[in-house]
Parts: sequence; structure tokens; C-alpha cells
Amino acid sequence: MAMRLKAAVQHLHGRIRIDENWYINSTSQIVTKQLINKENENFKQLFNNIKPEYNEFLKRLNSRKLDSGVNTGEIIGKYYYTPTPEPPYSIIRTNQETGGQEQVFSLLDIPDVKKMSEKNRNALGEPIIRISDDENKIIAIVDLHCNDRPSVFVKDIKKGKIIDSLPLGSSVAWNKDSSGFYYTIPDNTNRPSIIAFHKLGTKQEQDKKLLEETNEAFYLEMNETKDKKYTILYSMSRVSSEVTVIDRNNGIPMKIISKQPNIRYYLEHNKGYFYVITNHDSPEFKLIKFPVGSNLSQAEVILEGDFCIDEVDMYEFNIVVYCRHKGVPVIKIYDLTNGKTHNMPFHKQESIFSIHPGTNLDYNSEEFTVVYSSPSVYEDTLVYNMKTQQVRVTNSKKITGAPLKLNNFVTTRLEVPSEDGIIVPMTLFHHKDILKDRKNRVLIKGYGAYGEKCDHGFKFSEVTAAEEGWIIANAHVRGEGELGMAWHKAATKEKKYLSFIDMLACSAFLIKEKYTQPKFLAGYGSSAGGMLMAQVLNLRPLLYAAMILEVPFVDPLTEMLNEDLPLSVTDRDEWGDPIKDPKIYDEIRSYAPYDNIAYAEYPPILVTGSVNDSRVSFPTILKYIKRLRSKALPRQSMSICDKNIALNITEGGHFGQGDLEGEAVIWGFLNKVVPIPNITN
Repeated sequence: MAMRLKAAVQHLHGRIRIDENWYINSTSQIVTKQLINKENENFKQLFNNIKPEYNEFLKRLNSRKLDSGVNTGEIIGKYYYTPTPEPPYSIIRTNQETGGQEQVFSLLDIPDVKKMSEKNRNALGEPIIRISDDENKIIAIVDLHCNDRPSVFVKDIKKGKIIDSLPLGSSVAWNKDSSGFYYTIPDNTNRPSIIAFHKLGTKQEQDKKLLEETNEAFYLEMNETKDKKYTILYSMSRVSSEVTVIDRNNGIPMKIISKQPNIRYYLEHNKGYFYVITNHDSPEFKLIKFPVGSNLSQAEVILEGDFCIDEVDMYEFNIVVYCRHKGVPVIKIYDLTNGKTHNMPFHKQESIFSIHPGTNLDYNSEEFTVVYSSPSVYEDTLVYNMKTQQVRVTNSKKITGAPLKLNNFVTTRLEVPSEDGIIVPMTLFHHKDILKDRKNRVLIKGYGAYGEKCDHGFKFSEVTAAEEGWIIANAHVRGEGELGMAWHKAATKEKKYLSFIDMLACSAFLIKEKYTQPKFLAGYGSSAGGMLMAQVLNLRPLLYAAMILEVPFVDPLTEMLNEDLPLSVTDRDEWGDPIKDPKIYDEIRSYAPYDNIAYAEYPPILVTGSVNDSRVSFPTILKYIKRLRSKALPRQSMSICDKNIALNITEGGHFGQGDLEGEAVIWGFLNKVVPIPNITN
């Protein structure tokens, strides 16, 4: 049963916790609406004060256009499917034999999307698409309300119209004869807990339930093997997994791998063998195989080494393995015909970059596609031939408009000793001419949770800021996945505090090494990274000149004590269980930003939050702002809004709307409150 936090004084484990803002727990309450109105007025005041800086930065962003180039697509059967590059998104397919083209899906096919404003429509992002085996139907998964509760739409391509829909569903897989599909159903906490089969044209109440996960720490996911022999059903937590497969020839499910504590499995199939990546006896994962009809006891290891495996992609004669070695992306190709392995070469000689796999749906192909991006390379699409071992660039997206010389910028990797002696990597991106003279504006960023890896790809707003002299620093603190699973596990549960000491060490290092000084150092964190940066601000408020907190997880104790919220139960593998474990309760309370706001001089702070956010409860952000403003002693150098603390309330859900105007607000704020270094600073 969930613990109801409906009192100013809360008792648990013999501890007393006072929450004077406990009543801010529903956006439907009158008092909460009043707070929202107050924050909107306060943000207007801030916006008016940063408007010159906002307009200037937005002008610079709009002076260039990120060209989409030639958009790449995927071969499925006899057709070539290509997504359009800009909203409202659609799918074009080309007949490989005749060259004839037709639009097979558009977001505007959905009546609810047609009714939306252009701004809300553009915030939807690209739909997830599934093509039926007979290639006559298409499923589109669309999050209409940007709240992580997507809907499913089925379009008949020949009839040219939507023929079926379900109000809720995320993972989706067609059955073999294209008469229906499997899909996941979320519970009231947004946890996918049921997999059902829906026959086209029937009512959802008639759908057959195949699998239900009653353990609230686990959720269900689904996909297909690349050769389309099996549909794979996963029951997963953050640390364990169970695998069931459905033979697509007969529709019969069979469990392949049962749950084991702290062991994960991800499955593929090829010519009578199941191929599995697992961390069983291999913390950074290995690739194994065993015959269909047998089990793990007959598995043999085919790939393992001093690298961390992220994912695999199966082809008829090869397996593509995406991994990392000391934080650097590596793509290994395992030849199924001879058991040999080689690495894919890249066209650039960079050590800091990001690789994202293409859709790559053609099981029989000898080629695969990846997208390469780095702080100084916008986006290159690479095609690699596994037989000839040759790579070619098929699309290089360009930046048009005002001149931008990307060769004027450099990316470097620093090694920072943390408080306990552990070396923490930190990546800097800046103009090549900056000097280590303590006269540089720096934005330091961090995340520190869930094993997430930093995206070292091109970021338009950061390049624009670097033109103005900013240094962008990414601190790869413990809790992230930059250096593998052990790096992530090093800062979970009772060791979470290590993320904070790493971030403080990286911030201090930038000052010690004369890149900057406190009056020019700003911080940025989003979601769990917002928790990281909000707490280091509590610990060292005078170390930073400004702070950006986007949809920050600032009240983790309240959220983790409420089992009715999305992620609260599944996130226990990350944070621990404060309901059952008093040590975890004390640990979370010791670093929760909301519980540790000090009576201190805080710098200007810009927070974003969304009323549609299903991952970070919006009322917790309102509570944080209210308590922060009641305790913060504002710096006397300027006054741009109430206590120099503002909340920008957005509509885009947890991941925001991703528009240039939003980026301009952030950088306009930073350019306003962080002074431009000059010869007298």
C-alpha cells in the first residue's frame, strides 16, 4: 500500500520530517493553480529582463539552418521506406522495381492531430512505425499528450485511412498473417504490465491477455527477432530480466529464460540458435548462443572482452555489436560463417563522438547504417559493407546561412581526481583560441544516474554559445554509464553521494586549472541530473554564478515514498527502498535537494517544469521553488525576478518541446546573469 504524504509532519523509521508544503500535491487544487499563476507572472518578469539577450541568441540560432540533407530510409520487402525530415512527420515508400512513390502515413491522418495547434503538433516528434508482414498496413505509435502514455493507430495503406486504434499501447508487434498485433498495456503508474493480442476490427475488451507482470518492480517490453521467426516478450527491472518468445508460425509462447537476481538478458535468433547478451558472470556483458530447444546450460560464449556491450544487431551472416572501450564507441562485426571479429573503421579521426544505429530492418543485408555525430560534426550517415569492410558517407547534413567554421572548435578529455582519489573523466568543448586565464564563461553539465551515457553529438545551441566564448564541460560522474556498468553501480543506493563529490571535484578542477572562476561558472542538469546539480548547489552555493534545472528530480524522498507514482517502485534498483530500509531513507534524505536547501546566498536559478510530466511530479517542483525562495538569500548584484529564482512552465512533457525558443530562453538567461569576462575581471 502506498504511503500517503498528507501531513506537514511525517513519521517513518522513528524519524520526523517536516514538509510545510505538503498540500501542494495536485494541479487541480485551487491553491496549486494560484501558485502556477504566480510563477507564470514571475517568469514574465524574468523574460522581460532577459529579452535583449534572448532576442540576440535566438537571432543567432535563426541565422543558420540545420539542413536535413538527403533523408535515408529502410528496405522492407519490395519497398524502400523514407521518413520526412520535418514535422508534421510522414512516411514515403518507394517501389524498388518501378520507382513509384506514395505517402503511406502522415501524422495528419490522425483526427486528433489535425485539431492541434501547429506548435503542439510539432512537439509530438516522429511516430514509431511498424509495417505489417503483408505490407498493406502500418501501425503508428504516437504520444498525443506528451505524457508517456502513447496511443496506437492502424492505417490500411490501400484504403488510405485509419482503420483501428487503441487509446493506450507502447511496445507493438504484428502477428505473421497481419490480422492483428501484440501490444503492452500500462497500469495506473504507467508501468507496462500486460501484453495482449488485438485482432483488427474487434473491440479492445475482447483482446486476449498473454502475459501479466504483477511484480511492480518489473515492466514488460516486446520486439521481434530480426529474421521475423519469433516475437520476444521481456519482463524487466533495471537489473533483471525474463525472456518469453512466441513462435510466429504457430503463435505459441514459451519461456526461454527465467528471472535471476541482478542478471539481464537480451535475445536474438539466427538459423536455429538463440543469441543472447548477458551480464551473467560478465559485468560489462558478453555474447552467448545456444540451440533452440535447449537452455542456458548449453550456451557457449562467442564474444567477450575489455569492452562494454550496449546492444547487438542480427544479420543473416553477421552480428553487429555496439560497444564502448574506455568510453569510446566501438562497433564490432562478428562473422557467423567463420567466427572472426573485426572493428568497423570510422571516417573521422576523433576520440569523442556519438554513434546511433540506423533502423536497419533488412535481415539479409550485407550493409548497415549508423549515424555519426560529434561536437564539431553535425550529422553524417555512414553505410558499412560487412563483406568488403568498406565504409561510405551517404548523407552529410549541412549548416547553411551565417558562416560557421567548425574547425575553430576543439573537444578535449580531462582526467579529474575526485575526493576519494578516483579519476573522473570530463569533456570540454570550446573555441580553439580560449586561454587558461580564469576569464572564460563555463557551463558544466552532469547527469549521474541510471547508467546513462553522455551524448557527444552535435548541439546547435552549444556551438552558438561556444562562438561567444563559452566552454561547455560535461562531467562524467559516477552513476552514469560512460565507463560501463561498474561506473554506474559505483554511485547507486547508499553510494549515491559519490555523484555529488565527483561533480564538485570537476567544478573545482575547472577553477584550479584556470579555465574559469566562480563568478563565470554556471551549472546545468536535467531530470536526475537536475537533482545532481540542485544538491551540489545546496552544498556549495557560492561556487556557481547561475544554475539551470530542467524538469529536476528535486524531491526524491517524497516521490520514492509514494508507490502510486510512475517509476517509484521500478527505481528502487537505482535509489533503494526508503519505505523498508531506514538506511536508504536516511541516505536519500541526506542528498535530496528539497530536504537540504540552506539559508544561503544562492545564484540566479532558472527551473523548468511541465504539468504533463509523468516522470517528475510537477507539484514537487512547485514545492522546491517555494521552499528555495523562502530560504535563499539573493545576490545583490542584480534583480531580474522574485529572489532571482524563476520557473518556466512548459507543455511538452518530461522531454520538453525541443524548440529554438526554449534554447534561447536558457542561453539568454545565462548571458544575462553570468558576466562577460573582460580585462578587469
